[in-house]
Amino acid sequence: MLKQVTEGPPSSGTASGAAKATPYDPRQQRLGVVLISHGSPSPEWNASQIGLRDEVEKQLKTMDKYGVIKTVRWAWLEFVPEMDIKQTLDDLE
Repeated sequence: MLKQVTEGPPSSGTASGAAKATPYDPRQQRLGVVLISHGSPSPEWNASQIGLRDEVEKQLKTMDKYGVIKTVRWAWLEFVPEMDIKQTLDDLE
């Protein structure tokens, strides 16, 4: 379970002067998942990996009760320059 910690100057809104913690709300999060593989010069092999991505995305979204997972992307270490790790992460920004 994720927990938000609030730090900062004391709030004047409480009798003790202590800061009120903002409750963690997972629905405010937006997550992208990046799957990484080596990659292949074979377009057929890379296409099979994209099919795997579709299945992983379907499973993750089924388990995502707060709807925070917005996308699942694939990135390759080599052989697919338009889908390398840097480009994939840049696309998620």
